[in-house]
Amino acid sequence: GIVPQAFVKSTEAVIKAGGIDEKGVRMALKRRERGIQQCYERALKTNAKLKGKVGLEWAINEEGRVVKIKVIDNSLGDPKVADCIMDIINRIKFPKATKGLVPIRKTFVFEAG
Repeated sequence: GIVPQAFVKSTEAVIKAGGIDEKGVRMALKRRERGIQQCYERALKTNAKLKGKVGLEWAINEEGRVVKIKVIDNSLGDPKVADCIMDIINRIKFPKATKGLVPIRKTFVFEAG
Protein backbone atom coordinates (compact mmCIF):
# COMPACT_ATOMS: atom_id res chain seq x y z
CA GLY A 1 0.00 0.00 0.00
CA ILE A 2 0.90 3.63 -0.25
CA VAL A 3 2.41 5.12 2.86
CA PRO A 4 0.69 8.44 3.47
CA GLN A 5 2.99 11.42 3.58
CA ALA A 6 2.30 13.55 6.59
CA PHE A 7 3.56 16.92 7.64
CA VAL A 8 3.79 17.96 11.22
CA LYS A 9 4.34 21.59 12.03
CA SER A 10 4.30 22.72 15.59
CA THR A 11 4.32 25.92 17.51
CA GLU A 12 7.20 26.59 19.84
CA ALA A 13 6.68 25.16 23.28
CA VAL A 14 5.46 28.10 25.30
CA ILE A 15 6.99 28.11 28.70
CA LYS A 16 5.01 30.39 30.99
CA ALA A 17 7.66 30.59 33.68
CA GLY A 18 11.43 30.36 33.82
CA GLY A 19 13.26 27.76 35.83
CA ILE A 20 14.11 25.29 33.05
CA ASP A 21 16.51 24.90 30.13
CA GLU A 22 14.20 25.99 27.30
CA LYS A 23 16.60 24.84 24.56
CA GLY A 24 16.77 21.43 26.27
CA VAL A 25 12.97 21.21 26.26
CA ARG A 26 12.86 22.02 22.52
CA MET A 27 15.60 19.47 21.78
CA ALA A 28 13.82 16.74 23.78
CA LEU A 29 10.62 17.37 21.79
CA LYS A 30 12.50 17.52 18.48
CA ARG A 31 14.02 14.08 19.12
CA ARG A 32 10.48 12.64 19.38
CA GLU A 33 9.07 14.38 16.29
CA ARG A 34 9.23 11.22 14.16
CA GLY A 35 7.16 9.26 16.68
CA ILE A 36 4.59 12.04 16.83
CA GLN A 37 4.39 12.04 13.04
CA GLN A 38 3.80 8.27 13.11
CA CYS A 39 0.80 8.78 15.43
CA TYR A 40 -0.75 10.90 12.68
CA GLU A 41 0.32 8.63 9.80
CA ARG A 42 -1.37 5.62 11.43
CA ALA A 43 -4.63 7.59 11.68
CA LEU A 44 -4.31 8.69 8.03
CA LYS A 45 -4.55 5.05 6.95
CA THR A 46 -8.18 4.99 8.11
CA ASN A 47 -9.02 8.60 7.23
CA ALA A 48 -6.97 10.08 4.36
CA LYS A 49 -8.58 13.51 4.80
CA LEU A 50 -7.57 13.87 8.44
CA LYS A 51 -5.99 17.24 9.25
CA GLY A 52 -6.02 19.73 12.06
CA LYS A 53 -4.35 20.66 15.32
CA VAL A 54 -3.70 18.97 18.63
CA GLY A 55 -2.83 21.34 21.47
CA LEU A 56 -1.40 19.94 24.67
CA GLU A 57 -0.51 21.38 28.02
CA TRP A 58 1.66 19.76 30.65
CA ALA A 59 4.10 20.55 33.40
CA ILE A 60 7.67 19.40 33.97
CA ASN A 61 8.78 18.64 37.53
CA GLU A 62 12.14 18.73 39.34
CA GLU A 63 13.00 15.25 38.01
CA GLY A 64 12.38 16.32 34.39
CA ARG A 65 9.20 14.23 34.27
CA VAL A 66 5.86 15.15 32.74
CA VAL A 67 2.93 15.70 35.09
CA LYS A 68 -0.69 16.74 34.49
CA ILE A 69 -0.69 16.36 30.69
CA LYS A 70 -3.98 17.22 29.01
CA VAL A 71 -5.46 18.03 25.60
CA ILE A 72 -6.49 21.69 25.32
CA ASP A 73 -7.39 21.68 21.62
CA ASN A 74 -8.15 18.87 19.18
CA SER A 75 -9.49 20.10 15.86
CA LEU A 76 -8.08 16.92 14.31
CA GLY A 77 -11.10 15.12 15.74
CA ASP A 78 -9.28 11.82 16.28
CA PRO A 79 -8.73 11.19 20.00
CA LYS A 80 -6.37 8.28 19.24
CA VAL A 81 -3.82 10.68 17.71
CA ALA A 82 -3.92 12.94 20.78
CA ASP A 83 -3.60 9.91 23.10
CA CYS A 84 -0.64 8.63 21.07
CA ILE A 85 1.13 12.02 21.27
CA MET A 86 0.46 12.27 25.02
CA ASP A 87 1.93 8.78 25.42
CA ILE A 88 5.13 9.86 23.67
CA ILE A 89 5.44 13.13 25.61
CA ASN A 90 4.82 11.29 28.90
CA ARG A 91 7.91 9.15 28.24
CA ILE A 92 10.26 12.05 27.42
CA LYS A 93 12.93 12.86 29.99
CA PHE A 94 13.03 16.66 29.96
CA PRO A 95 15.59 18.94 31.64
CA LYS A 96 14.89 19.30 35.35
CA ALA A 97 12.75 22.20 36.50
CA THR A 98 14.58 24.34 39.04
CA LYS A 99 11.60 26.20 40.55
CA GLY A 100 8.73 23.78 41.11
CA LEU A 101 6.54 22.80 38.14
CA VAL A 102 7.14 24.51 34.80
CA PRO A 103 4.05 24.67 32.55
CA ILE A 104 4.43 23.92 28.85
CA ARG A 105 1.90 24.43 26.06
CA LYS A 106 2.46 23.12 22.55
CA THR A 107 0.30 22.81 19.44
CA PHE A 108 0.99 20.25 16.72
CA VAL A 109 -0.44 21.00 13.27
CA PHE A 110 -1.11 18.02 10.98
CA GLU A 111 -1.82 17.94 7.27
CA ALA A 112 -1.61 15.15 4.73
CA GLY A 113 0.81 15.67 1.84
